[in-house]
Amino acid sequence: MITVLDNSIISFLFINSIFSLIIFLLVWPLQHFLFKKNFKLRYALLALVLLRLFLPTEIIPGFNSLGWLLSSFEVEPNMTGFSIEEPAMLTGDSGSIVRENLSSNSGYNLKTIFVTSWFVGSGLFFIIFCLLRLRYKKYISGAEINSKHTILSYQKNWKRYFNISRSVKIRLTNKTTIPFTIGVFRPQIIIPESIFKNGPSVQLESVIAHEMAHIKRWDDLHIIILAFIQAVYFFNPLVWFLVKELNQLRELECDRLVLQKGNISHQKYGLSLLKTVSKQPNAVLLFILAMSDKKSKIKTRLTAIKGDLLMNKKLNFTSYFVLFVITAISISMSNPQEKPIHEKVTVEKFASSIMVKPLDFQSPLKNFKITSNYGEQRHPITKKERHHDGIDLKAPAKTEIFAAEEGQVVEAGRRGAYGKRVSILHKDGLKTMYAHLNKYFVKKGQIVKKGDVIGLVGNTGVSTGPHLHFEIREDGKPVNPKDYIKF
Repeated sequence: MITVLDNSIISFLFINSIFSLIIFLLVWPLQHFLFKKNFKLRYALLALVLLRLFLPTEIIPGFNSLGWLLSSFEVEPNMTGFSIEEPAMLTGDSGSIVRENLSSNSGYNLKTIFVTSWFVGSGLFFIIFCLLRLRYKKYISGAEINSKHTILSYQKNWKRYFNISRSVKIRLTNKTTIPFTIGVFRPQIIIPESIFKNGPSVQLESVIAHEMAHIKRWDDLHIIILAFIQAVYFFNPLVWFLVKELNQLRELECDRLVLQKGNISHQKYGLSLLKTVSKQPNAVLLFILAMSDKKSKIKTRLTAIKGDLLMNKKLNFTSYFVLFVITAISISMSNPQEKPIHEKVTVEKFASSIMVKPLDFQSPLKNFKITSNYGEQRHPITKKERHHDGIDLKAPAKTEIFAAEEGQVVEAGRRGAYGKRVSILHKDGLKTMYAHLNKYFVKKGQIVKKGDVIGLVGNTGVSTGPHLHFEIREDGKPVNPKDYIKF
């Protein structure tokens, strides 16, 4: 059970990381060149890349636009040795049969170490984030709740303009910091007293307006969600890059929302920004509020405020179309997996297409080593008895695989934990199955002769090393291959 969980987690994280990278390669040129001025669309496109990280890896929609790209990659660890098969439902003539193969101690340990490290790393990241937020909330509780008429007036006007229904409090602090907002349902804006006492009124209004824009957009909730994504995919550099980009776009969008009202000039708003960020913020605050003090980021904001980089107020038809296409591609991606095949090829129909003669199965490989036999075996970890429906034959990658007998191919494709596999129907209700192939050279419906090369040994699916998982089924039920073949 632990091994199956390890396999599922590793597969989910790795495959979704690959899919997100593919989506990013599609999205980045669009948002960086074609829609550079449209901050809202850029934010949505990059958010879709992160969304792909949490979609199921085995969706089977009406079309699968990019899932086939993974079919050319070997994504499992390339270790020689044994195979591990996660429990999978197999559809046969007599119904569904559940099977689970054994794993070696080496494969178990490696994957368990990876998953344990992932749990520890993710947990520590999110715990630290939550503790720092709690620490800063205690810090702001010491700040004085505002009662100044000027501040209350700006607060009321911008709250009405942004149509904010939540209760908002503004606190003044005598500590050196930059203005910030924290809190999702009961947001609080923290403003240094120096801005109120020494700064011009336009700077104070610009600060309040900008923080109110964050509240309107529920940005503190966005920060928490992005922190959760970083915790889960802390090992993925693309996630860290995307979070930084989204944080910058969030600031640009808030600038746009404030300036579109028109009562603060671009020049005065830009000068207010420069004065406000002149104070170096606390490193902890930068982390928990997902801010950036890099000069290049401030320069980008000033460029947008100064010039015509402020994008259109509304998304146009082209924007919605691009979002629809990228969303469709993202959702349609899946780990290529065939739907269950309900075989309707009768023995009589098959027998009429090939020569009828007694069956005489041969070994599907010439040189091999048996690493796992058919039948009940004790699991090395759980110590429970498990049934292995076939036999595992270890051989070098890309070793030729031969048809054990003549028959008709009823399946050739990918199937979950089996990876790439081929199934051949023979007479007398017998069927052979060849799994974890590197490649297959046959297609469904094709007639093959005994000894024909049907594929190459591989490491696809849930596997820790190149090998062939070989099964023989009689009327849909697994039987011992050694009853038919002398290995």
